[in-house]
Amino acid sequence: MLLTILTPTFNRAFCLSAAWQSLVNQTEYCFEWLIIDDGSEDDTETLVSSWIDQSPFKIVYIKQKNGGKHRALNRGICFSDLRYISILDSDDVMLPDFAKLVNKYVSKYEHYKDFGGISGRINDKYGKLIGPERLALEYCSTIEYRYTKGVLGDQFEVFKTDILKRFLFPEIEKEKFVPEALIWNRIGQKYNLMHVPDIFQVRDYLSGGLTDRIVKIRMTSPIASMMTYGEMTFYDIPLTQKLKAYLNFWRFSFNSTKNMAYKLSLISSNFGIIVYPIGYLLYLKDVVG
Repeated sequence: MLLTILTPTFNRAFCLSAAWQSLVNQTEYCFEWLIIDDGSEDDTETLVSSWIDQSPFKIVYIKQKNGGKHRALNRGICFSDLRYISILDSDDVMLPDFAKLVNKYVSKYEHYKDFGGISGRINDKYGKLIGPERLALEYCSTIEYRYTKGVLGDQFEVFKTDILKRFLFPEIEKEKFVPEALIWNRIGQKYNLMHVPDIFQVRDYLSGGLTDRIVKIRMTSPIASMMTYGEMTFYDIPLTQKLKAYLNFWRFSFNSTKNMAYKLSLISSNFGIIVYPIGYLLYLKDVVG
């Protein structure tokens, strides 16, 4: 097998069947499905058990104490012994040729220098492409692709497993969220992805999911949020993007009890303090809701 499809899940039995069916519908079974149950209290375990015996591909189910998506991802990344990993959220589905395309692109491009994996496109549930139309192959880092070339919108990444094992999510006491962008950007400092025009996934941003609650979640995990935006201020990215990073850094910093010296240590320059007042206004807006 080539690929671990990793699904962290928490109380999502009501939607997990669609992800399962999309994997059953794959045209090539060069993968295993690794489900990390982050302390679900619904019927997730029973549901997954019913699939294991009938599945045309290997399913591994691991249940752990609730600790947040990033801890579930770390558990899955450390467990996997296959060459590549992709992350399938419990409320999303893969298009039928996903695994086949991964196999094709990996075979063609993994000999490239600094190759970290591949990145494909995503449709929303209405069939609309997320992000701009872009047909050409692009071999570059996530940072260059997103911030320099300006290709915004979610992507679906497939990373080399050994790289992910070296870039695990930080596990911060009392915080249950770490933005994936923190890790993808860190990887992008050293490795490139082959960005392909193919659509890999259909993403459904369900009510109650992480995306739906992202501001409140970032507020309750301020250190991880500050780390993510603070590190962006060190990157060679356009000034507008850097200013936005400073702005969001201060916005979420007010949710932390860390002192100013600590906060200033996380950004590249005290120049960023010029947007401090605007960050505070955004923080007040977030608090009001």
